[in-house]
Amino acid sequence: MTQRKNEPYTLTTAELATLCGVVPETLRIAYRKHGHWRGLVPRRSPKGSGYLWPARSLELLAERARTVKPGRPPGDRTVREL
Repeated sequence: MTQRKNEPYTLTTAELATLCGVVPETLRIAYRKHGHWRGLVPRRSPKGSGYLWPARSLELLAERARTVKPGRPPGDRTVREL
């Protein structure tokens, strides 16, 4: 699933962070650094302060989790024997 241009953006950064169990700074930093947070791209708030995230963000994250192939866990490094 992908974000649609005409979908409602109603979740604030704090609301989405609470729903996902992270601090709001995590979302802000990821968006500034990478242009997205887990594939979600927010829009600027009409008031000009903060971002608004898609209303169906949790649905998009769940769909992505089902379709993305899992990789090796972080820190799982295979050492090749010579």
